[in-house]
Amino acid sequence: AITNSIAPSVAYDGYASRKRARPSTLGDGTNCDPAEDDEGHKLWSVDTDEDTIAPRCFGANNQFPESVYASRAYDAVYAVAHAVQALVDDPLVQRIDGDALMAALLAVRFDGVTGKVSFSSEP
Repeated sequence: AITNSIAPSVAYDGYASRKRARPSTLGDGTNCDPAEDDEGHKLWSVDTDEDTIAPRCFGANNQFPESVYASRAYDAVYAVAHAVQALVDDPLVQRIDGDALMAALLAVRFDGVTGKVSFSSEP
């Protein structure tokens, strides 16, 4: 179970400032940035109504509100990164498998965007 206490924090302030600093994906300010990946898929827009003339944009200053889960996803990525880093830094670890990663995740504690983040093996 993820435990956290929501409170203003340096981590949240950093997250919020990085979020505000993202460049707009609206390209010219009206139309979505037309950037595509190597396979020709749009990076910053999606056709939600089959009207290819007016796709909806993703990213900063877009037409989709940020998910209520975004800050938790941000903390989840950092939790896994902390666990993997602990395993990589341990000279006794020869390989990283699921059991080792789970044990490392259970030891993770940090101040995240959503507050204090830690894990428990209890449901």
